[in-house]
Amino acid sequence: MPPGEEVAEAYLGRILERCRESNGKIFVVDFGGPIGGFACVLTRGKAADSDAGPTEYGLVSHLIVLEEFRGHGYGRKLLVMAEAYALSEGVRWLRIEVLASNVVARGLYLDGGFKEYGLELEKDLQYP
Repeated sequence: MPPGEEVAEAYLGRILERCRESNGKIFVVDFGGPIGGFACVLTRGKAADSDAGPTEYGLVSHLIVLEEFRGHGYGRKLLVMAEAYALSEGVRWLRIEVLASNVVARGLYLDGGFKEYGLELEKDLQYP
């Protein structure tokens, strides 16, 4: 994966486009200098799985706090703001994804009332 600064501008464009398409909003940790983190919540997600039917849900597509800003409760505050916005837009179910190895974020989400919904597994076929 290329360094963040190489893909940041194009990636931000994709996030903003998803916000426009899905009635999304971005919340930012900003101290007037470098951005400390952000959360993006989309309120018009549709289940891609045909078994789920026409279910609509909200999605916290990104919740990122830079390392130097961690440990001060910003992630929790961003999550609360994302949830409040989703509720104000009539969202009933809110989802968030987390890497299995990210135990800190997983703990934050579980403490915030999220429950396990699904489990996706991966296998590297190039290097068995």
